[in-house]
Amino acid sequence: MTGEPALVGRWPALHRAALALCLARAALSAAGPPLDFLFPAGGQQGTTLSVLAGGRFETWPVSVWSDDPGIVFRPGASNGQFQVEIAGAVPVGPHLVRLYHDQGASAPAQFVVGEFPERIVRPGDTNDAAAVLIDQFPTTVNGLIRPSTQTQTLHLTLPGACLLRARLCAVALDSPLPVTLELLSAASNRLALVEPPSGHDPDLAQPVGQAGDYLLRIVASTNAPVLSPGTVPDFAAVYRLTIGTEMLPPVAPIPAISSLLVRPDVIMWHPAIKVRPLALPGVTRGTIDPRGSEVDYGFNAQGQQRFFFRVRAASIGSTLVPTLQILDAERNPLAEASPGGDPELLWTAPADGYYLVAVLGAQGRGGAQAPFQLEAQAPQPFFRAVVPAHTFRIEPGGTNVITVALVRAPNAEMVLHAVALGLPVGVQAPPQAAPTETTKLRLVLTADPDAKPANQPFRISLIRVGQVPPQTDLARAELKGRYAPPGALLINETDQFWLTVLPKPPPAATR
Repeated sequence: MTGEPALVGRWPALHRAALALCLARAALSAAGPPLDFLFPAGGQQGTTLSVLAGGRFETWPVSVWSDDPGIVFRPGASNGQFQVEIAGAVPVGPHLVRLYHDQGASAPAQFVVGEFPERIVRPGDTNDAAAVLIDQFPTTVNGLIRPSTQTQTLHLTLPGACLLRARLCAVALDSPLPVTLELLSAASNRLALVEPPSGHDPDLAQPVGQAGDYLLRIVASTNAPVLSPGTVPDFAAVYRLTIGTEMLPPVAPIPAISSLLVRPDVIMWHPAIKVRPLALPGVTRGTIDPRGSEVDYGFNAQGQQRFFFRVRAASIGSTLVPTLQILDAERNPLAEASPGGDPELLWTAPADGYYLVAVLGAQGRGGAQAPFQLEAQAPQPFFRAVVPAHTFRIEPGGTNVITVALVRAPNAEMVLHAVALGLPVGVQAPPQAAPTETTKLRLVLTADPDAKPANQPFRISLIRVGQVPPQTDLARAELKGRYAPPGALLINETDQFWLTVLPKPPPAATR
C-alpha cells in the first residue's frame, strides 16, 4: 500500500499524535489491562469499599492479584468497578496490586491500607460554600481531581487549641499533578500555605489557637501533563490525605526577669539525646513512653555491609504501630520501613561510620502499653540482584530469557547461585551459577509445548554458597511511575515478578 505513508504524512500533527496514543494503548492492552489509577487508592483495615480502576478495558471482567491475600478485589458488573474487601489483619501501609487477563498483567499499582476511618471525596463534591465536614480525628480523606475541578475543600471542626497535621500523598501514588495544601479560617483568612517541594508531597503542621471551624483546601496544579505534542490525557489526580490533631500543652507563665536574676541556682540546661548501644546480632526490648517519644540505638558499620532489622509489636501483643528508621550520626534520615505491626528493613551502609536505629510510634502514639522488641541480625557482606523488568510472558513451547545483574561488595570473594521460585506448572528455569568475577547471568524460562495458560507471581532467589547457613537475597526490579520522579513512589521496587503463560493459538484453518 504505497499510498498510506503519504496520506499519514499529510495528517495534522494533532491527528498523528492521537494515532500514536491509540497505537500505544492498543499495544499496552495486548500485553495486559491498562491500569491508570485506583480510586480510592486505599481503605481502612477490616472494611469493604467500592474502587474504580481507571483505564480502557477492552475485556471485562479482569482478574486481580494483590501482595497480601487479605486484600480481595471482586469485579463488579460495570467496567472498571470493583468491590474490595480488606481483612483486619492486613498490615498498615502500601501494597501492590496487579490487574491481569489471559494475555498479560498490568504494571503494579499502589493500594494503601490505613488504620483510621476514611472518607471519599469525588470531583465536584466540594467547594468553599459546601465543603465536606471532617469533625473526627484522625481521618484519612481519599480524593480525585480531574482537569475541570482543580480545588477541593474540607470543612474542619477542631476541638480546641491543637497542632493540626495534614499529610498528603499524591506524587507518591504517581498522580500527574502536584498538590498544594492551604489552611483558612472560617472567615477565609489564610493561616498556612504549603507548596510541595519538587517531586514530593506537602506536609502541613500548623498550630491552631482555638476551637472552631476551618477550611482546608487541596489545590492541584493547573499544568496538566502532556504525553505527546498536542495531546492531553484524560488524567485523574488521586490523593490520600491523613488529618490528625495533637493537643498543645498549656503554656507555663514566664517568671519576671528580676526573679531570675536573684536566683543563683538557676542554670541553663540542654536535653541530651540518649543513644543506647545496639548489639549485633541481638534482641532488645523497649517502650515508647511517653507518647510521641522515640528510642535510639547506635552502632558502627562498614561500607557496603548489609543489615536486617525487625521491630515486633503486633506479634507480641503490643498496641504500638511502630516505625523503624535508620539515621546517620547527624540524625539525617537514610531509610525507613512503613509503619505496621512488625516492620522490617533490609539496609546497606553507604560508607564506614556511626549510625542510629530509631523506633517510634506512628502518628505520635505510644504509652506504657506500647512495648516493642527490636531484632538485629549480624551484618553480612553486600550483594544484590537487579532485573530490568518485572513482567514477563511466554508461549507454550517457547522461551524467555531473564537477565539478572549482580552487584557485590568491592573485592568480595563470593559465588552466587540464582534460582527461580514459584513458576507455573510446565515452566522450568535451570539454576545458574555466577563465579566471583561474573556481573550478569541469564535465567532461561522454557515452557512445555502443552503448558496450560497461567498468570502468577514468581521470585528469583540469590544464594551465596560456601556459608552455613547460606546467605540469601531476592532479586528486585525497579518500579517506575509515569509521572513521579525516580524513587518517589511509596513502593519503588518489587521482588515479586509476574509470568503469563499465554493460551495456545487456535489451529490454522484448513481448506
